[in-house]
Amino acid sequence: MDYLKIYNQIINRARDRVIEGYTEKHHIIPKCMNGTNNPDNLVKLTAREHFLAHWLLHEIYPNNADLRYAFWSMCRTSDNQKRYSPSSRIYEYSKHKMLEVWQKFKPSESQVDSIKKRLTGTKWYHKVDGTNMRAMPSDVVLESDGWLPGRFNGKSISSKANTEKEKKYHGKKRPATSNKRCIIDGVEFESAKAAADFYNINEYTMRDRLIKQPNGKYKNWFYLK
Repeated sequence: MDYLKIYNQIINRARDRVIEGYTEKHHIIPKCMNGTNNPDNLVKLTAREHFLAHWLLHEIYPNNADLRYAFWSMCRTSDNQKRYSPSSRIYEYSKHKMLEVWQKFKPSESQVDSIKKRLTGTKWYHKVDGTNMRAMPSDVVLESDGWLPGRFNGKSISSKANTEKEKKYHGKKRPATSNKRCIIDGVEFESAKAAADFYNINEYTMRDRLIKQPNGKYKNWFYLK
């Protein structure tokens, strides 16, 4: 199958059309491949087209870990986003592809510093439809597309999460923040947060499961000594 041809067809079809309703911005040349935020490198796609675009990019460049991560991220849903929901089979496929990266990849200090530097100065922005984006205040996308400062319903979400956390741990010791490596069903992760991000669950929930080590479903989830 000619994945590049299909990708270009999606992009070319979207360049000169007007879509009413929900759309998602897509970088034609991915930022991980030196793509920019310039308008000529951006196109509006439907949620399904956006998902397909990232799937195709992964297939075109199967060894690019950033594109693999982007494809897996597109398979994850959120209450604050209207992303396309793929089938369980496709989700499982993307998850296994990402797992191959997690098993082999350990970021160096320079890579971690590079990520921190790249995020320095960025802020969260949102639209009234519930979509969120993190960008530099001077990003041309913000100027042209009506983004508002802050995360959508961010304060309410944080307040609710903190209230629930207080109830859950009232009178109890909370799981300590830890960067200890852990094992999840035989797969090693750098930290509980990394494992939580991979499984798309709350970090505190992950820590609880790692600490308790019950005999049932999570018996093979534990911290490395």
